[in-house]
Amino acid sequence: MKGWILGDMTYEKYINSWQWKDKSDYVKYLRGNKCEKCGSKKKLQVHHLNYKSIGNEGDEDLMLLCNKCHGGEHGRLLC
Repeated sequence: MKGWILGDMTYEKYINSWQWKDKSDYVKYLRGNKCEKCGSKKKLQVHHLNYKSIGNEGDEDLMLLCNKCHGGEHGRLLC
C-alpha cells in the first residue's frame, strides 16, 4: 500500500504512529497476547482484515497474528 493516503498521513506513517501503537497494544491486550490462528505468543503483529477503515479501525477489522501466520495472510514470510 505504498503511497496510500490517510488524510495527510501515508499508510506507512500511520503504522509507525503513536495512534497505531496504542490501537495495536489494545488489540494485543483484548486478544490475550497470543496469535488468533496458532496461539503463539512470540513476534505478535496486528493484521488489518480490510483497509476500508484505516485510521478508524474497529476491533472487528483487526486480527492478532504471530509473524509466521501474518506472513501467511500476505503470502510471504514477514520479518
